[in-house]
Amino acid sequence: MKKQIRFQILAILIVSSTSSYTQTLGVKAGLNLSNFFVKDDHETYSEDYKWKTGIHVGAIAEFPLSNLVSFETGLLLSTKGHREMAEDSFLSEPIKLKASTMLYYLEIPIKAKLSIPAGKIKFYGSLGPYIGFGIYGKSKSELTLNGQTEKEEEDISWGSNEEDDHLRRLDLGLTVAAGIELKSIQLGLNYNLGLANISAYRDEGATIKNKVIGISLAYRFVK
Repeated sequence: MKKQIRFQILAILIVSSTSSYTQTLGVKAGLNLSNFFVKDDHETYSEDYKWKTGIHVGAIAEFPLSNLVSFETGLLLSTKGHREMAEDSFLSEPIKLKASTMLYYLEIPIKAKLSIPAGKIKFYGSLGPYIGFGIYGKSKSELTLNGQTEKEEEDISWGSNEEDDHLRRLDLGLTVAAGIELKSIQLGLNYNLGLANISAYRDEGATIKNKVIGISLAYRFVK
């Protein structure tokens, strides 16, 4: 009987302590700069790749654990990809190649967040994993030879079939962010480092990983 009473008291204390902090929902949008890390057993191919501009937009949720620490997650539509430009020659004729990939992901970040008050504003930093699921993608290329330009577009085939597919849907990685908060407004900068090999083709150590730099503006519906 005494154990039951102690358990009930402990449960009440836990509930009352967590309910004293308000959970918040919000919306978030911003710009992405994305790129690929591409290599195999022989060399790294992405050293001259360019960053591709994109967006992210979605809903966020924050669950405070104390005055300083909280748990943050959400559901975002986020673009990733790359650009590349190369020049060469064939039989003394210049060759120019332009290529790009744009990928669309549904992404769930799972982060621990530390907020430091400084007057009317707060400085924050957050760290944790993310899970991404590829839903659409397109690759484009433009080849110029002898003054003639050929353009091609192709939808990304998602899957793990090395002969038929381009990329695997699942992307896992680490996200780190920092920024400032003023009441309901949050301005932040984040870096997402892909840890999963999203290449469908795996022979000879073929590897493709995502990396994204993002800047975002969020509005939280604070009660």
